[in-house]
Amino acid sequence: MPRRVRHPSSGSNDLASPDDGWTFVLALAVLLAGVLVFFARVLFTHRYLIPWDFRGFHLPLAMAVFDALKGTGSILWDASTYCGRPLFADPQAQVFYPPTLAAVFISTFFGSSSVAYVLEWEMVLHIFAAGAFTYMLLRLMGVSTSSALCGGLIFELGGFFASQTQHFDTVDGTIWMPLMWTAAWKVCRGFTGKWFCVLGLAGACPFSLVSRKCGVPPLHQPPFMRDFSRPLVKHNGVEP
Repeated sequence: MPRRVRHPSSGSNDLASPDDGWTFVLALAVLLAGVLVFFARVLFTHRYLIPWDFRGFHLPLAMAVFDALKGTGSILWDASTYCGRPLFADPQAQVFYPPTLAAVFISTFFGSSSVAYVLEWEMVLHIFAAGAFTYMLLRLMGVSTSSALCGGLIFELGGFFASQTQHFDTVDGTIWMPLMWTAAWKVCRGFTGKWFCVLGLAGACPFSLVSRKCGVPPLHQPPFMRDFSRPLVKHNGVEP
């Protein structure tokens, strides 16, 4: 049966004290250094690369977008695959995902040979964002700074991202989950339009770049539906 719940006040002591500016910057620097060291051979040498689907599947899609941005192709129609297809209709081409579109746009200034390298940087920065969002979530939940930092490092350098680097869309989609949970936590503690918008944005980003055929939405849909609905239920004073 539903029951009424009392919202904690804004000064509730179950929330972590916010980090000061330098503490937060230092934590981000450690998280960034972690991913740069982890992917150093890929980013800073020419002897290593991300293989398999990254180059065999995702890179050709990015090259089609690259050609469209250079004026030698079209986002509306990719004539190089089968008998042609609407490129924008393939979510894994990430035409509507701003970070990937920006990365491909940047590569147009350096030539087609730079597309793979720029996308590698985009992927690494996404993994850094996953660690940063996890750190924010853990601090908000009351975890100490050092423990939250360890949590962020474990998530960004753990087995999931290490095993999924070839799957560009999976990495890009998963990094938004801790931000989704952070926003849901904030909304549960006191409904604000700003964090509700962050929750919607973090939930929308994975849907802009994955399709049901690739089997990734089950990774995002249950957490999104749970985190999106729970603050609304609790905001009305009812907890299932």
